[in-house]
Amino acid sequence: MKIYKLFAAFLAVFTAMLLTACGGGGGSSGSNPNQPNLSSTAPSALTMAPGSSGQYEILGGVRPYRVNTSNSDVAVASINGSSLQINAGKVGSATVQVVDASGAILGLAVSVGATAELATTAPDTLTLFPGASNQYEILGGVRPYLVSSSNTDVAVGTVTGTTLRIGAGGAGNAVIRVTDAAGAAFSLTVNVSATTLLSTTAPGALTIGVGSASTRSFEVRGGLPPYSIQGSNVHAFQVSSSGSSFTVTGVAIGGGTITIRDAGNTVVTIAVTVDTPALRVSPTSLKIFPGIDAEVMISGGQPPYRVAGGIPAAITATISDDVMRIRASLASELEISVADAAGRMEKVKVEVVAGTGVFNIMPGALVIQEDDTTPINLQVYGAAAGQVCFYTDKPVLLPVSPACAMNPKVINLAASNRCVNGNTNVLLTAVDSIGAVATSTITIVDNGRCSPTPDLTVSATRVTVQRARPDATPPVEATSAQLLVFGGSGQYTVTASNSGLATAKIEGNVVTITGGAVAGTSTVTVYEQGQISPRSVAISVTTN
Repeated sequence: MKIYKLFAAFLAVFTAMLLTACGGGGGSSGSNPNQPNLSSTAPSALTMAPGSSGQYEILGGVRPYRVNTSNSDVAVASINGSSLQINAGKVGSATVQVVDASGAILGLAVSVGATAELATTAPDTLTLFPGASNQYEILGGVRPYLVSSSNTDVAVGTVTGTTLRIGAGGAGNAVIRVTDAAGAAFSLTVNVSATTLLSTTAPGALTIGVGSASTRSFEVRGGLPPYSIQGSNVHAFQVSSSGSSFTVTGVAIGGGTITIRDAGNTVVTIAVTVDTPALRVSPTSLKIFPGIDAEVMISGGQPPYRVAGGIPAAITATISDDVMRIRASLASELEISVADAAGRMEKVKVEVVAGTGVFNIMPGALVIQEDDTTPINLQVYGAAAGQVCFYTDKPVLLPVSPACAMNPKVINLAASNRCVNGNTNVLLTAVDSIGAVATSTITIVDNGRCSPTPDLTVSATRVTVQRARPDATPPVEATSAQLLVFGGSGQYTVTASNSGLATAKIEGNVVTITGGAVAGTSTVTVYEQGQISPRSVAISVTTN
């Protein structure tokens, strides 16, 4: 019994000492002057962005600590030892409370909001052509973003991260609305005009000479009028425009860029080089009889032209404007040099052969370069009175209509394209009214400067379309993109590597690519028709 009383007394004394050490039962760590108050390194009013987090240290109070929050959708807090972590959720307000072992409470006010006002790099009003698509950035607001369209037949929008892509369907108007997770929104108007891609009849790289004689005229097609056509270097060339037509005139040697922009902000650029064209003579080689005149056409370079070097007594050569006239008196073989004002020179090889002028075509043989577009005029001598008919053995050169003429003195040969694969001889044959025959051979030299047809190209080699999603709510139809085909034979076919990803069709020179039912990357290939070795061009298609 005595032992029990001693133990009870000891227990009472120990409890009193313990309460004193712990600040008593007041529930405030501040009641003990030796115990620091409960606090933290976090500010009492904390502002955070959605999805962000912060770590802070808990100071003072009595361990262990525990934490709770008034709104776990806005803020979630956790404690590890004396480390406090707060994770921000949705936009809103919440109170985070840290409670120590003595019951002391530390309150933190947490406000979660957007870091910036919801906005976009897209204009308020956007004009597109059918099948086109543009992408822009979404700025500020609270992710994730949702996008809707007032008319999905006209325009649809998709969001990936902060990228907004707008695709055009049929002609009309639609309003695209983007809403963030906090309910903020912006809208933009999409106008889709029934037109084709912006293009021009000018080549992508244009070289012209100096002066009004070198002025070139072109047309702008498709896109959304009105057009803006501007040159970057008025010191080298001048650009004048009216409606869809424009001209380019060289001012001085130099270069720059022509920028064509339509009302939908679609841009086509043309690289311009101003230089003196290369000096050319046509033909470069010819064969004639003594006493018969021959003509050599001169082009390019810098006029005036002159005969350079000494001329043997066996031949005469004079130049008037851009024509050199040659007459030989004796059989011989020689070269005549033609020079321009800049000192550049080209040579003409002349072979004078013994013979008579009875029903002949002169020159009887000549050589031209495949990229030479100078007209070919040959002299006709000694034909019987009446009709003379002309034929060529290859369609690359043909007599100018009519092929038969009464008492002709000259025969003109024409071709839309003289480009050849390998040196090519074309035999011109003439038959007069009594059946006599005369011939001339025109050799077209393959100098590697052109191809039988222009290069096959398309207006874009990468496109993006939307896939069809009939199970979506509301259902989403596939979108299309249109491209233009240039060059080649002018007749084309098109194939798609995977019709499940995208399909393609071609009408004239317009390719329409439509999204399939599956997302992914495929290839659409355009082929030219009617060629021995047809060329092709591939288009990479991304289906979202």
